This record gives sequence, C-alpha cells and structure tokens, in this order.
Amino acid sequence: MNDLIFNLNKQQLKEIIKDSVREEVTELINKPEPKEKLLTAVQAADFFSISRPTLWDWTRKKYLKSYHISGKTFYKESECMEALQAGLSKQKGGKGKEGSNA
Repeated sequence: MNDLIFNLNKQQLKEIIKDSVREEVTELINKPEPKEKLLTAVQAADFFSISRPTLWDWTRKKYLKSYHISGKTFYKESECMEALQAGLSKQKGGKGKEGSNA
C-alpha cells in the first residue's frame, strides 16, 4: 500500500489545499482555446452536399476560405456553418453529388 500519513496542523493543510487549487485554476485560465475543427475538402464537399469541383469553384470565388497545411486543403467547420446559415448552398451553382441542379 502507498498510503502516506502526515502530521499537519490545520493551517499547513489549508495552505497545501490553497496552493493546489491556485495551480489548477491558473492552469485552466491559461489553457489555450480549443482548436478549430478543420474539414478536409472531401468533408467540406459532403457538408454542403456538393461536388469537389464546385467546392473549388466556391473557394476561387471567395464564397469559402480554404487553409493549406502541409500541402493539404482544409476548411474551418465554423466558417462552413456560417456560410450555410448565410445561404450558401447548391443555389450558388452547385450541382450536388448526383449531378442534378437543385
């Protein structure tokens, strides 16, 4: 068994607890914001139910912003959601995966 027994007075115990809580709170405050979820081009096209060429077209026309990391293209999920809520859909010229106009 790894039980340790310490003889601490009330003030010493209080200080240990305060220090521990202070460390945890400081760590939480300084913790970086959660990273933005990135979608691959395939995931972004699926998100909008469009083809990849349409996704590239929308990117070229600045409807969406792409991010290039290590030679790969990504889209921020939050920006895709905003674009969808703002009305970006097949109506911007996407033909969907089936190739039919919507």
